[in-house]
Amino acid sequence: MSGIRLASGESAAGEASARGDVIVLIDALRATTTITTALAHGIRAVIPVAKVEDCIGELTAGERGGQKLPGVDLDNSPRSFLSDSHRGKRLTITTTNGTRCLEAAATHPMAIVLLGAFVNLTATARAAERIAAHYGKDITMLAAGRLKEDAVEDNLTAELMAEVIRSGEPAAPSDIHLKTFLEGGSGRNLLNLGLREDIDFCARLDEFDLVPVYRNGKCRPLAADEPPLHGFPG
Repeated sequence: MSGIRLASGESAAGEASARGDVIVLIDALRATTTITTALAHGIRAVIPVAKVEDCIGELTAGERGGQKLPGVDLDNSPRSFLSDSHRGKRLTITTTNGTRCLEAAATHPMAIVLLGAFVNLTATARAAERIAAHYGKDITMLAAGRLKEDAVEDNLTAELMAEVIRSGEPAAPSDIHLKTFLEGGSGRNLLNLGLREDIDFCARLDEFDLVPVYRNGKCRPLAADEPPLHGFPG
C-alpha cells in the first residue's frame, strides 16, 4: 500500500508537489465541493485562478471571505450549479484559500492533483489509491485550511479518506460530521453570511462519484479508464 500523509496549507502543498505525490486537495467549504458539483452538472472544464484579476472568461465565479466578488457571474456556492443551465460552459473560479493551494500543489509536473470533498469522499479515496498504486507514488491528503490555519472540516474529510484507503470500506454518515462543518471557523463565517444551505450541502457524504483531476491549469472529471492518466507522463 502507498504511504499516506495528512498535511495542511499552501507550503505543504508545495512540498507534496516537489515529492511528486498523488495529492488530494480538500477545501470542503467550499471550493472543491463547488468544482465537483459544477463538473457533475455539465460544466466542461473548471479553470481555478489565484488572483481576482485573472478571473475572466465564459462563466466566472469568485469569493473572498465567503462573499461574492464584484464583477463575476456567480459566488462560490455549489448550489449555483445544481441546475443544467451552465452545461457545456468553461468556468473560471477564484477562492480565498483553495485555488492558491491548488496552484502550489501542481507546481511539479510529476505531481498528480485530485480534488476531494465530503461530497465525493469515497470515490476520491479510491481513485487516489488506484492512481498511487499504478504510478508507485505516495498520497498526500492536503487540507486547504482557512486563513493560514487548520479547517476542521478539511481535516475531517482528509482523515476519513485515509481511513477509507486503509480499511477498504466506505465512510459511514454521522451527525457528528455536520456538527463539525457547522462549528468550524469556515462554517461560522458562512452561517453569519446566511449560507446555512451551503454548509448542509457540503456536508452531504458521497453525493457524487465524480473525481476532478487538475492538470495543465484546468479541472476535468477523472475518466473511468484512468489510470494511466490522459496527458500524464509515464
